[in-house]
Amino acid sequence: MDNNPTRFRFHKSRHVPELTVLQASMSDFTYDRHAHEEYAFGVTLAGRQDFFSGGQYHRSPPGNVILLNPE
Repeated sequence: MDNNPTRFRFHKSRHVPELTVLQASMSDFTYDRHAHEEYAFGVTLAGRQDFFSGGQYHRSPPGNVILLNPE
C-alpha cells in the first residue's frame, strides 16, 4: 500500500466563477514539460516542490507562493 498517494482535486470558486483551485498531494511526482494558458498561483504547504521555469531551477519550501505566467 502506498503511504503517499498522488491526489489531484479541482474546486470551482463560489465567489469568482473564473477561478479554479487545484489541491494536490504528491510524492516523487514529475510533470512533463508544459505551459499554462492562464496565470497559475501555487502555495507549497508541506514538503518541497522542485521545478524548472524561465530557464532556471527553483525550489519551493513550505509557505512559499509561486506565480506562473501564461505560456
